[in-house]
Amino acid sequence: MLTEPWKCYHCCELMYNKDQDGYPIEGSPIGCDVTIDGTSARLCITCAQIYELLLSNNYMRTQHRVWLEEQEKKYKLKIGNKYLD
Repeated sequence: MLTEPWKCYHCCELMYNKDQDGYPIEGSPIGCDVTIDGTSARLCITCAQIYELLLSNNYMRTQHRVWLEEQEKKYKLKIGNKYLD
């Protein structure tokens, strides 16, 4: 089954097949359909494996939560935002 080339949702790389000389040909590699924050996304195999690995690691999820809190504090400090709230 030939499929059209597509872009990975996370790394934005174009996914397409290559011939033995490295030139693009018809078809594209298989991707993984993943739901991220309620949005259906198609990821390349590498990004899907990284996503699965990070989801299964409690330390990394905690670090991401801390990063999100820091980003929210920084957002409040931008001009036009209510930074005293």
